Amino acid sequence: MAPPDLLQMMLSMASSNPDMQRMITQLSGVDKGVPKTSGKEVEVDIDIEEIKQAELRWRQELKAAPTQYQPLNREFWQAIQANSRKAGFESMENGISTLRTVLGQDKYSSSRPLATLKRVTLREMLCNKRHDGAYLLCRTFLPPARKVSVELYVEDPNGDAMFIAAYNLPGLFQASLSTLDAHFPVGTILAIREPWMKRATVVGSRSNTMIRVDSPSDIIFPTSNADILEGIRWRTRLRAAEELQSRSAESWKKAGDAYFKQKQNIPAIRAWSHAYTLDPSIVTIPLNRSQAYLNLEWYGAARGDALLALEVVTSDAHKLKAMYRAACAEYFLGLYRDCVRRCKEIQDFGDVADRKRLSMACESRMQEASSGKFDIVGMYKTAIAQKTSPDVANYVSSSICADRIPSRGGGRGIKATRHIQVGDLLMVHKPFAAVRNKDLSSREFLIALDFSTQRRESADHVALLGLLVEHVFASPEDACKVTDLYAGRDFASPPAYDLFASPSLNSPVVDLLSLTDVDIKQIDCISSHNRFGLHLVSHAGDSEAITAEQPGVALYTAPSLFNHACDSNAFRTCSGSVIVIRATRDISAGSEVTIAYAADSTLVEREIALLGFLDDPCDCSMCTSDRNTKEHRSVSVARKAMLDEVPRLKSVFMPNLVEKERSARGLLKRMLSTYPGEEVPAGIPQPALFHVYVEAMQAIEASAHKNADVKKMREAIQYGFKALAAAGFIVEDASMTTTRKKRFTLPLNKTRLGLPPLRDDAIRVMAHIGTNFYCDTQDWCAERWFRATWWAHDAYYGGGQELFNLRMSHEWNKMPKAQDMEYKWV
Repeated sequence: MAPPDLLQMMLSMASSNPDMQRMITQLSGVDKGVPKTSGKEVEVDIDIEEIKQAELRWRQELKAAPTQYQPLNREFWQAIQANSRKAGFESMENGISTLRTVLGQDKYSSSRPLATLKRVTLREMLCNKRHDGAYLLCRTFLPPARKVSVELYVEDPNGDAMFIAAYNLPGLFQASLSTLDAHFPVGTILAIREPWMKRATVVGSRSNTMIRVDSPSDIIFPTSNADILEGIRWRTRLRAAEELQSRSAESWKKAGDAYFKQKQNIPAIRAWSHAYTLDPSIVTIPLNRSQAYLNLEWYGAARGDALLALEVVTSDAHKLKAMYRAACAEYFLGLYRDCVRRCKEIQDFGDVADRKRLSMACESRMQEASSGKFDIVGMYKTAIAQKTSPDVANYVSSSICADRIPSRGGGRGIKATRHIQVGDLLMVHKPFAAVRNKDLSSREFLIALDFSTQRRESADHVALLGLLVEHVFASPEDACKVTDLYAGRDFASPPAYDLFASPSLNSPVVDLLSLTDVDIKQIDCISSHNRFGLHLVSHAGDSEAITAEQPGVALYTAPSLFNHACDSNAFRTCSGSVIVIRATRDISAGSEVTIAYAADSTLVEREIALLGFLDDPCDCSMCTSDRNTKEHRSVSVARKAMLDEVPRLKSVFMPNLVEKERSARGLLKRMLSTYPGEEVPAGIPQPALFHVYVEAMQAIEASAHKNADVKKMREAIQYGFKALAAAGFIVEDASMTTTRKKRFTLPLNKTRLGLPPLRDDAIRVMAHIGTNFYCDTQDWCAERWFRATWWAHDAYYGGGQELFNLRMSHEWNKMPKAQDMEYKWV
């Protein structure tokens, strides 16, 4: 077929096929990499000023002089509570509520045992004061409500009433009223360690007071036989409280059973714990709690109770259940060898239906962890089709280690222990905690001002903090995997970190009535400095699916040791919430391995995106080159303004293609003028320039297709070469002809990939170069560039041809090309 005929065929296909139009339109990369036209700098300035004002108010509260507590009558609190529950119910049922909170502030959590504290009453407390060395004994006299915090309305033994705002309580972020009632039934007795009384800004007038609790470990649930209740007399009569205090062990057990059937796992565990404290002879309680902990995915706690159950239960049926629950917990903790041994014990003892499946899964996980061989395609299918995370082992390549990095001032980072090649798999890791936005309420809009990072965050970041706290409670023996992460300059330099440390075999019994102490400020700052957005591997170019997914955020342990570089030498994606990290260039032994925390195209945007996350500006080659440009900030702002013009030009088949081509060429000329002497630094990615080169390539290609202009088609190919160079690829062969002998030889240098945020757009550029060569009857050139497309995709993602076809076939199958190409390159 002659070149003009092929060009006309492509035009005809694109004009009549919306999918083909979308495929070519997507080449512009606007939906994936180019910033939105939304005055981002102005928005950020407003955010920062708002955060500074909020932080100033917070610090003023901390410095406020103590004043005498002024009691308010119970009717006042009843009115406040009724209004709060009514507002909460209406927002859940009928509308959307907007809520505000703060993160990264000076939170306090007590570390003193309750037995060492002295009881204080509300009348003895002062407003604007933390009562060190004291605890408040109180009980709820009204059902709870919530906004961001859980609102508890309590009275002390004198009958004086108070409002408690309790944050980060396990299982209660965006909880329903019925769930709140199950957690805090009227009459629940609480001991608040070292309470902080402060002015209330969320209820009534500014003269009101409240008690703020940030750490759930500061709230103790004393049992009816606790020493601190001895001799306590309550001035007001509360029948619900009397009923709770008079409950027998059997009554508590029945209450726990009822909560469990309602899927209220935490209230069930607390009720069972009350029963077990009163009567340890009810030996089935640890067994029951173990299952509830499994439901909560608190696997360390589940294992602790399962092992306790094995010590106390006597019947074979109960022992079999305890063994299986211990095996399940061990599997999810990554204790695969222990799980296999437990499965063999189960088989010898009596067996259960899922034992064999569990044992086989352990063998698969151990193979993954030792070899680094994963079913990448299967992981992708699971994440896409089932909207869930694949079940895989954690893996860390022996080619990397955690070490002190001299160039980071001695701070920690990831270092190569041997030579690493492009595409090498460095790490696969499940999150310590993850929040998917699809699991959050769509009826609540939450704004969180983060003092630590000076950013305005959303509900998923607040939910992540609570989930982190839960998991630290659930597996205190492994809490150091989180608490040893970087928490900012206010905390001591963290110790050495063992990337290959196995989960602890010590699984203590978790007491939900008196939780392990948690430094809530440290956990909050660790979350702020180490959380990642979930970068899901989706169908390439399916921007609508990506937008609809709204992935969420997660905190990882070992992956958090990777330091940032905008021009990084490694790259992260996610299958569900499982992070996968690969090398994007050859890395010599002893070199630091980095990933990018931000993906913006201009220096000014990257600096904005990294506010609060880095103590010092990024010093990678790309950022250093940009800063070395004269008047670099104004240049960066100018480049961003030019990129904001791209959406106007992104449609390939706009009515006037001549005007589109003229505009694209003009935009490219202006972008090039921002480089001194129009000389682009060689070997350093220029993402802004990449997007404009792609736009120019697209415009010229569209004109070539319409007019069957082979000369312009070849010019489009040349612009594609330049786009790839701007992305960071090294184009070793930019010739327009080749021989059959070279058809398997890649035209790109295989020692480095382009900038990861540009990956899918760059892969499309290669495919379009191949298609244009094919239309020019340069079949061998076409094959080389199609194979470059395959190589780049596999180096970025793995998964071979099968994953390429799954992700790219929607576009790939519509491109004119030879149909018998072998998936192979050298």
